[in-house]
Amino acid sequence: MSFQALSTGYTGLYSSQIGIDTASNNVSNVNTPGYTRQRVELRPRLSRQLLAGRVGTGVDAFDITRSRDAFLDARVRGAQGSLGALETNADLLERAEKILGEPDFGIGASLNDLWDAFENLSLSPTDKGSRVAVISQLESLSGRINSISKGVDQLQDDTSLKFSVAVDEANSMLQELADLNNAIQRAGTKNGMPNDLLDRRDQLLDKAAQKLGAHIQINGDNSARLTLNGLALVDGAQALSLTYDATTGTLTHSTGFDVQAGGEIGGLQTFLSSDLTAIRTDLNQLVVDLADNVNARNQAGFTAPGVAGGDLLSYSPLNPSGTIAVGVTDPAEIAASSDGGTPFPAHNGENARSLADLRFDTVAAGGTLTLHGAARSFTSAIGAKAAIARQTADAQADLTTSAELSRSASQGVNVDEEMIDLIRYQRAYQASARVITAADQMLDTLINRTGLVGR
Repeated sequence: MSFQALSTGYTGLYSSQIGIDTASNNVSNVNTPGYTRQRVELRPRLSRQLLAGRVGTGVDAFDITRSRDAFLDARVRGAQGSLGALETNADLLERAEKILGEPDFGIGASLNDLWDAFENLSLSPTDKGSRVAVISQLESLSGRINSISKGVDQLQDDTSLKFSVAVDEANSMLQELADLNNAIQRAGTKNGMPNDLLDRRDQLLDKAAQKLGAHIQINGDNSARLTLNGLALVDGAQALSLTYDATTGTLTHSTGFDVQAGGEIGGLQTFLSSDLTAIRTDLNQLVVDLADNVNARNQAGFTAPGVAGGDLLSYSPLNPSGTIAVGVTDPAEIAASSDGGTPFPAHNGENARSLADLRFDTVAAGGTLTLHGAARSFTSAIGAKAAIARQTADAQADLTTSAELSRSASQGVNVDEEMIDLIRYQRAYQASARVITAADQMLDTLINRTGLVGR
């Protein structure tokens, strides 16, 4: 039995040493991002049959596992994917709102100044200064609209570039995940799981969820499988790439199918395909309503005896907001009079008054809004959308933080717990050493002192 006690004591020493080493490793990585707390799995060794019964033979440290919860991982990654999309969309909408320059430097303020200029002209139609003021306000309004249009163009270019860079980063991430899958599969489970590789893989999966919002599945061999819209992105050691076409704004899987991503890339994709398109469409419609109605009112008046007014504003139907410009250079071409008869009523400013009345007339949005109301509706819609997007993103950030804290409590390193484990394994080590000492003394008595009685 003394020989068996030596073996049993040794297994206790060995297992306790592994426990001490594991706890020490946990403490060393308490501040390491993505590190998962490790635990030693112990089980009793097979017992031996003796005449008196079965006697235990010690303990086996058969594995070192990670404290990982698949449910918490899925919860965190789902929350991160939603947050990535919402944060990105909110940031872009807030930038779009700033481009409008409301309330002091927006379209609404410029429209008010234009209507005031027409009103002043209606009161003194022969005053050249009033006519020059109208031209100046038309140029100011056109310039402001052009500036907003250029800002929208720049926002589109910046977002498209960010989209392209994000897709490249995602493809690099997918390839790295495939390489890690290959390394994990080659390591196998014969000598225990490669916990360091699994930690790196899980950290990449978190980033992939935030970047792409991809569906993640862990296979039986601990390799990860990523899919997007049902199409595989990473399957074992194979990675399939994504391609972004800046001309069409589409994201295409390597199989040729267009996909809708989630996460940060999904936020960029939604903004380009939906939000930015709506902003440009509404801005162009506002410009068309403005220019067409101002031109129609000016055409209804007269600039000189018998000379009807022409267009005050011009634009290209392909890009109204980017091409709107003042169509006249001579202040005399403003048709302030409503009568072109002879003698010409030089002091007739009724048509200028009609132009000023565009402040109140419902001529925009299919006859449901004034031009100023349409401009206010346009800017308010963007502002409201940006505010809602920010509120939603902030709420999602709180949910994501809660999910991350829950996961951290489950798999993160708690120094106090590790100190307890260190003491526990230290005491077990000391006790096992005492078992070996006792067995050694028994063997010494048996071997060196047996047969010495009476000598």
